Amino acid sequence: MDPSEAAYYAEMSRFELSELSMLLWANRLEQLAGLVTLISGYLVVAYLVAKKLTAFQWISVTLIYSVVALSMILGYLGLAIQAAALQVAQSGTSRYPVFVAISISFLLSWMLSIVFMIHSRRTEDQ
Repeated sequence: MDPSEAAYYAEMSRFELSELSMLLWANRLEQLAGLVTLISGYLVVAYLVAKKLTAFQWISVTLIYSVVALSMILGYLGLAIQAAALQVAQSGTSRYPVFVAISISFLLSWMLSIVFMIHSRRTEDQ
């Protein structure tokens, strides 16, 4: 069975479902907090030292940042899919569209932060 399907949770007790729901909620919040921290750190680097970085340093920092950010976004989406299936098992409703919207917003934030870094590297001091 697949944890992203509601039938996976059919044999769990109410207590087990509630506990799992709370754990998924905590894990999703942890993913979001880590992602906000990561994006904020990259924006600080872009704002303060973008012009001082060599091309190799810039590419390295951006590549590492992108791999970590995308893995966190996909991790959040995986947890969200499991949470949506759990909600269907518990109440018959799902907040899957909300979870997808949050994932898309963080994907856009990741892309915009890279655009900001590129812009910060290209602007001239006046």
